[in-house]
Amino acid sequence: MAISRSSIAAKLEAFLRETAQIPDEDSEFTRTAQLFDTGYVDSLGVVSLMEFIETFFAIELAEEDLFDERFATIEGMSEIITDRLSRRNCVNVSRDWAAHPDQHV
Repeated sequence: MAISRSSIAAKLEAFLRETAQIPDEDSEFTRTAQLFDTGYVDSLGVVSLMEFIETFFAIELAEEDLFDERFATIEGMSEIITDRLSRRNCVNVSRDWAAHPDQHV
């Protein structure tokens, strides 16, 4: 079962609020806020964010993901993660197909 982009964004938001100690009342902190430009995430924060994403979602971020303009917002990050998860699922299906071609006839 696939995880929704909204669920991914909610998990990212909760992680960032906790680690960066962002209060719920902070109306500037939204899923479309520019996290780096506004100072919500600094260079140390991006390292812990990357570790969280790779561990929690069991994906590996590529350098291109980090420089993708979408990586600047929670919404954008959730798109990148969704893309990575779908690629991983396609690879797993392909591996399963290759390993057991007789079961897919």
